[in-house]
Amino acid sequence: MNTMKMITLTAAIALATCFAEAKTLIAKDLTPQTWSDIASGKLQDIIIEFRSGDELPLSFTAEGDFFQTKDPGVNYIQIKKSFWVKPDMAHSQILVSLDGQTYKPLTEVMTGSFQVGAGSGDNDSGVAKGIQAVLRADIRK
Repeated sequence: MNTMKMITLTAAIALATCFAEAKTLIAKDLTPQTWSDIASGKLQDIIIEFRSGDELPLSFTAEGDFFQTKDPGVNYIQIKKSFWVKPDMAHSQILVSLDGQTYKPLTEVMTGSFQVGAGSGDNDSGVAKGIQAVLRADIRK
């Protein structure tokens, strides 16, 4: 009888594991610590929902041998269309869904560009032209 109970318990646990759903977190509600836990892999088996119309803070800081940010600030990005993200840090991949059901690699779903520029403040000076840096990242054409 003990063997039968053990088999039943093992089967129940295996079944529950198969049907366990990832926990959904709302992007605008996440704290910096939660984002850090996601990036480090401490927080796993989650889905992050980005809702249309939400505004998320975006900050930029730089620290290095040649330059650093003087006055780091926060800017906001607005989510144009709802989407869901399944981070898989163990496999270094991010899966994205446009319907919350079907997930594909980020590069197969999203398009767009990201640009960063730096200059001396005087766009006509030789210094500004010399230090002008532009980064353009086209995720998918």
